[in-house]
Amino acid sequence: VADAAADRPMRRRLAIVALAAGVLAGRVTIDLRGQVQPRDAVKPATSGGTAVIRGRVITAASRDPIRNARVVASAEREAPPVMTDADGQFTIAGLPPGEYRVAAGKAGFAQASWGARGPQAPGRTIALPPGKAVEDVVIALPRGAAISGTILDTAGEPVGGASVMVERVGPTESAAAPARVGLTDDRGEYRIGSLAEGRVRVSIFSKADSSVMLPNGGVITTGPGSVGDRIYYPGGAK
Repeated sequence: VADAAADRPMRRRLAIVALAAGVLAGRVTIDLRGQVQPRDAVKPATSGGTAVIRGRVITAASRDPIRNARVVASAEREAPPVMTDADGQFTIAGLPPGEYRVAAGKAGFAQASWGARGPQAPGRTIALPPGKAVEDVVIALPRGAAISGTILDTAGEPVGGASVMVERVGPTESAAAPARVGLTDDRGEYRIGSLAEGRVRVSIFSKADSSVMLPNGGVITTGPGSVGDRIYYPGGAK
């Protein structure tokens, strides 16, 4: 178990890591105040049969607006992402009526969803009637944590281009948060940031030089062995 907020290199392969959200801050909780949709939040939209979602992205700690945050509304499919302006405001227009979840993220912050009860939780859905607009959708982003380390082979040499997987564990594991994937550089070092606070499991594939996991969850293999054979600290498959 290690503290990802500590500013020191982790030279060994890791198993379970406790992340502290932010370097200077202690525990940071996503503030969901003001995110409950009021009854009068649905207003006429400016377009015909499509609907609109408008809101703001702010910091969880200070409530300041976040500029250039990436906001995505998803139902059966994801709508094209939009970016927040200087005041943290966003508008997602041209949405077919339906049930949507809205999430936001930015480098240095942990991703959060509107109405989520915890880090990486899926959040609540927003009902969009035809030709209407839902206003005041506020998403608060906590500061993100980061984890770094080095991948070595059995001879103690650094492994470049190895896929490193970070998965959430513990009480938040039921939220089915997607795994984060990073690659080592030519020195065998990696750094994965914008993580929510909590406990994570870090692993690599046993054939780190022949198995590469893609960001979309796919795996490319060029050698023998099962992609399920993963290595955790201190170096054994468990």
